[in-house]
Amino acid sequence: MKDFRLESCWRAWLALLVGLMATGYLCHSAKTDAELLAQQQFAAESDEIRLKILSLLEAHKQVLLGGAALFNASHYVDRDEWKNYVSLLRLDDHFKGIQGIGFSLWIPRDRLDRHIASIRQQGFPDYTVRPAGARAAYSPIVYLEPFDGRNLRAFGFDMYSESVRRAAMERARDENMAALSGKVTLMQETDRDVQAGTLMYVPIYLKSAPLQTIEQRRSALYGWVYSPFRMTDLLREILSDEKNLADMHIQVFAGAVADPDNQLFNSTGKPSHLMQPDMIERHLTFGGQEWTLLFEKYKRNSLDYSKAWWVLIGGMISSILLFFLIAAYMGMRKALRTADTATAELRRSEENFRVLAKNESVLVWMSGPDKKCYSFNQVWLEFTGRTLEQEMGDGWIEGVHPDDLPNCLSTYLSAFDAQREFTMEYRLRRHDGEYRWIIDHGVPRIDHGNFIGYIGSCIDITDRKRTEEQIHTLAYFDALTKLPNRRMLNDRLSQAIATSRRSGHFGALLFIDLDNFKPLNDSCGHAVGDLLLIQVAERLTRCVRAVDTVARFGGDEFVVVMGELTDDKDKLKTQATIVSEKILAALAAPYVLKLNPNDKSSDTTIEHHCTSSIGVTLFTGREDDPETILRRGDMAMYQAKTAGRNQISFYE
Repeated sequence: MKDFRLESCWRAWLALLVGLMATGYLCHSAKTDAELLAQQQFAAESDEIRLKILSLLEAHKQVLLGGAALFNASHYVDRDEWKNYVSLLRLDDHFKGIQGIGFSLWIPRDRLDRHIASIRQQGFPDYTVRPAGARAAYSPIVYLEPFDGRNLRAFGFDMYSESVRRAAMERARDENMAALSGKVTLMQETDRDVQAGTLMYVPIYLKSAPLQTIEQRRSALYGWVYSPFRMTDLLREILSDEKNLADMHIQVFAGAVADPDNQLFNSTGKPSHLMQPDMIERHLTFGGQEWTLLFEKYKRNSLDYSKAWWVLIGGMISSILLFFLIAAYMGMRKALRTADTATAELRRSEENFRVLAKNESVLVWMSGPDKKCYSFNQVWLEFTGRTLEQEMGDGWIEGVHPDDLPNCLSTYLSAFDAQREFTMEYRLRRHDGEYRWIIDHGVPRIDHGNFIGYIGSCIDITDRKRTEEQIHTLAYFDALTKLPNRRMLNDRLSQAIATSRRSGHFGALLFIDLDNFKPLNDSCGHAVGDLLLIQVAERLTRCVRAVDTVARFGGDEFVVVMGELTDDKDKLKTQATIVSEKILAALAAPYVLKLNPNDKSSDTTIEHHCTSSIGVTLFTGREDDPETILRRGDMAMYQAKTAGRNQISFYE
């Protein structure tokens, strides 16, 4: 009996010691896992904020490119047209945080007095270029919308006179790119709530000027479209929905190092009573300017150590229980089964404790080293309307648009094999069935030097995509007829010339002018004339091939570009004549037009007859350029007018 008790006691104490050691090890592992997961969460939050800032800068870049396209597509953009363009962008709805969109004109010294006189004649008698003084050239702010409040202070300021702004303007001009300046104090600042500022510039060049070299771009400079940003206002818009900012201190610096003199943004002062924070440094490069982002995370005592506490309590209870069981029931099979069951229950309970990063503003996913996704945050599940079980593994790809799926998988798998950061855009089906554009940014997860998968964050960019499409339409298509405008025509004609140069085949350009259009406008008004132009565009489109280009050149002038026709000049003339005669007949047919198109209650119509004159020129691409071909077509058209109208004339 004594030996049995000694053996029981020894085995019980050994089991207790092993149990407590195992509990300590598991508790330490759980604590380490919680800290590692918190660090990964912190890194993911930092990357998401960096991605938001980069996406915001990209969106503002697209706005400025749209403004530059407006200048390139127009003969002249006056102050009212610029105001109307900016109002159509609805900055308050789509681009919150932007201070304004402006235009500065490049003015050599000998044109300064003429420029000042011109602006004063527009209703600004006190206008002048600031700062005063003789300089080789000036670039004052001429347009800035909204033209009120703080923005009035910037009117007439010569940004080229200040070194930081000038460096960004020259970089944009020389490299034909959107350029971001360093830290500046904006002219919009008053003596209250002074913020650090920065500016983004996009160059505008003279139309049709060569831009292949730096010297050519400098000679062709017309001005800049730009936006001023008050950094605190700008970043506050994208950080306003971040719920973790109370625990996080964010600073943004201009440059590759965190220099206090170049600080652009400081989310809050550093609390002195908190523990030493975790720190993460990120960098982003945009428009030739590098920013340093410094993130500090506080409240380490707010980490979720619940798993470690449960392991500690459960392990101690299990160890003590196992001690008494072994001591009381040594050798009994029932006690052994009870101990095994308690141990298994402990292991199962440990597996049920895991922490997943939750974010209220973006869709978050995580994958393991096997390329399978195993975790999605609640925002993702609410967006797709699917359960976690449906999305697990490869289930998430069922929501990707079929047209985007090949590129999406290729980008994901290629980045996975290379273990590198990636960003991609694709359409994801929302719970209501609508496909929404998202930008997905994936970051590798590294644990003690080992790759363990990815964490990704997604943002809905559908509204931004739609705005980009609207800007593209305004820049490249005629608003009335929906035909390509001059800018698109030049691109299509350049492509046709290049194709003819490679293949040796001829192309043809038809320059079309309506013969009896002005009397209709004078007698019935421009609204009725617009109806006729719309019908002309429809008839022209039906007369040519789908691969040919029909464009509105301006007013009642249209251009048709036919490429890749034949390598025989005589056959080409025959083909061009056939198409031209078809167009003459189509446009000469009567037009039935509603006399009062704006009055829905009126059905009164008129019948109008309008012929056309067509000038035809041929090209091969060997020695032709778009301007020359258009000029030859215009000359041939006037020959047809002189010959009596309703004629076809070839340029010889």
